[in-house]
Amino acid sequence: MTVTVFSVVPDKVLYYSMSHGSRWLHGQAPSLPLGLMSSFAKQSGKIEEDHMAFGPKCGKEAVKEGSFCQGCGAKLPVQGGGPQGSVAASHLQESDYRTFIGKNADKYVAKFGHFSSGGEGSFAATWHWPAFFVPFFWMLYRKMYLWALLVFVIGAIPFAWLVMMPVIGLTGNYMYFNHARKKMAEAMISSEQSEVQRAVALARAGGVNSLIVILPVVLVPIIAILAAIAIPQFAAYRQRAFDMQAKSHVQNACYGVSAFFQQNPDRAEIDEGSLSQAGYTPLKDVELTILDPDRETFSLSARHVRGRSRYVAKSDCTVTEVREQ
Repeated sequence: MTVTVFSVVPDKVLYYSMSHGSRWLHGQAPSLPLGLMSSFAKQSGKIEEDHMAFGPKCGKEAVKEGSFCQGCGAKLPVQGGGPQGSVAASHLQESDYRTFIGKNADKYVAKFGHFSSGGEGSFAATWHWPAFFVPFFWMLYRKMYLWALLVFVIGAIPFAWLVMMPVIGLTGNYMYFNHARKKMAEAMISSEQSEVQRAVALARAGGVNSLIVILPVVLVPIIAILAAIAIPQFAAYRQRAFDMQAKSHVQNACYGVSAFFQQNPDRAEIDEGSLSQAGYTPLKDVELTILDPDRETFSLSARHVRGRSRYVAKSDCTVTEVREQ
């Protein structure tokens, strides 16, 4: 069965025949009453206008799913039919950008204009100071989380930030422009959204992450307090470790001198040359001094170069601490 539909357009009469493989043919209008033509159109309920569009220059019918008219090559206008859920990023309005951006919308919209002047979405160098100085936090603030992760990883490479910071300073606005277009197209998923639903969806998808601003205000004092407690404690711990190293060293040297005198009963004194014979091994950063070389009353002292105390070992190898200012 062949269903033929006639439609009148300026200067042409177009007719559609299902037996011609869903193609529009151009020809002379048959001598049929308009009422009969309308009746044919009503009976062919399977034919949907949503699948056709007309070339803006030639007036010829073109496949609506295409972007350009096959006849004149002009770009086809976007019409109300089309697949539900698809809102092209190229048809976003300035008000949509402002709703999505939120804070500082005027500044960003002005920058976004540079990317449309040379063609839709074309790159143009612009400068963004926050993106230059604090790219990681700026991206978190603008909800560009994947970019923030990438910046964090690259920033861990030595000296990579020397190149990364000026590059992001020059491309930050363009990066945010592309991010905004993508998120806005995802948010405006339905062409049947009301204006209120559209605005709510854009504001939720965009805006800023205020937590990134609040978090440093809260964390900085906490970190400062913890640092004020922890840093002195850590310094004191290291100081004590240096002192304990000197104390242990002088005591071991004393044991070696005592053993040396027992093995050499004819020796009345100990000197630096014979300390090695007593089993003494110098320790880096620890200064050992012979205070009294006498066999019966000998004494030694030791101090770590980064310590605060000097330790004195007497002939019975008891060790006392002498705090130095």
